[in-house]
Parts: sequence; C-alpha cells; structure tokens
Amino acid sequence: MADYGKGGCGDTGRVGTIADGKVTVPGALWKVIVVLPVGSNDLSRISSQIRF
Repeated sequence: MADYGKGGCGDTGRVGTIADGKVTVPGALWKVIVVLPVGSNDLSRISSQIRF
C-alpha cells in the first residue's frame, strides 16, 4: 500500500523535505488530464457536466 503523506523516494533514497526543511516532499501524487475538442475559451468549457 502506498504512503500518500510526507516523504518520497528518489535517486538518493527516501526524503521528507528539501530546501532546508521548507518544502515537504509528497509521498505520491496524481494528475488529471482533460481533453477537449478544438475550440476557444477552454476554461469556461470545463464544468461539472464534463466526463473524465
């Protein structure tokens, strides 16, 4: 099971913060991609009716 809280693992091993403790490294993250047909004013075309 993944740990979604503080701390990630990279080339130098597990780390909880960077920049002298000023930035917390997340344990995991996710992205959402919205694909819209060609048009204009894209932000106004995204609503609760869009299927993801």
